[in-house]
Amino acid sequence: SELTAVELFGEIERDIPFYDTSGGGVTFSGGEPLAQLEFLIEMLRLCGRAHIHRAIDTTGYASLDTLKSVAKHTNLFLFDLKIMDPDKHEKYTGVSNHLILDNLRFLAEKEIDLIIRLPLIPGINDDVENLDRTGSFLKQLPGAINVHILPYHDFQKSKFARFKMQDSSGDITRPNQDMIINTKKHLENFGLEVAIGG
Repeated sequence: SELTAVELFGEIERDIPFYDTSGGGVTFSGGEPLAQLEFLIEMLRLCGRAHIHRAIDTTGYASLDTLKSVAKHTNLFLFDLKIMDPDKHEKYTGVSNHLILDNLRFLAEKEIDLIIRLPLIPGINDDVENLDRTGSFLKQLPGAINVHILPYHDFQKSKFARFKMQDSSGDITRPNQDMIINTKKHLENFGLEVAIGG
């Protein structure tokens, strides 16, 4: 049976002493947590009352009203940014990226803490054009922008389930270290803070 928000919070509450000593908190991911709006907001409120740090790992594909209602109760967004070309984005994810980019711009303009997560997938979003467009877009956002490169590999397939790739993931190779380092340097040339992993 599914847990209620109060029941789930009871599980989280047990770890409050650990959060207090480690500076950690709770990250809501999925799936897409913004798709479970009522449950998510109730969880965020419960955690907020207990002074637990709240992060949301999201694709950013949600209405602006949904994002606004969640942002009021969230300390940090871990925001996926996959492909800048809207047609290519739709080819691989099934949706355009216009709403996603608008939502990312909104969060940055509201000075909400953000970490941009770039899943690095060879042959799909590692090309110079996409990296240039990614860097240019992020550079023009207000505030300090932190980027985490997430190299695709077999152990992270669950993280990429939201990518909804129409090609078989068996055809994808793991990015090599040179590709990862070059991607990091490429984005750093735009004045961005870039880390590998996270």
